[in-house]
Amino acid sequence: MPPRVIQVNEVLTDTATIASGGSLSAAVRVPNGYELCAVVMPAAWTAANLTFQASADASAYADAYDDGGNEYTVTADAAQYYSIPEGELRGTLALKVRSGVAATPREPGCGPHHRPRLQARMTLAPR
Repeated sequence: MPPRVIQVNEVLTDTATIASGGSLSAAVRVPNGYELCAVVMPAAWTAANLTFQASADASAYADAYDDGGNEYTVTADAAQYYSIPEGELRGTLALKVRSGVAATPREPGCGPHHRPRLQARMTLAPR
């Protein structure tokens, strides 16, 4: 596959997918000079916190915390757009999205017997 060509100041989107039965997505690469600026939740989602793991090298991941020492959390509901304040997750080369918090991850779903995979759209903007 040829390398992705990015126009100056182009906003990008990518999908973070949590497989059925899991609680953590596969990694989503963040192009150099970009940062996460929004998350769009699918309609088939049971309201729950989203948290993140971040990596500066796309190899080793750690739970993401804010300046106050709290796990960086988005309280997500179905079919909603959540803006991420500029600089909150800056400096990451790759991100993973978790359903739930690090201490109590949860399998995403929209009911006790229906557990689809989560596909949250991540919007990346130039810094």
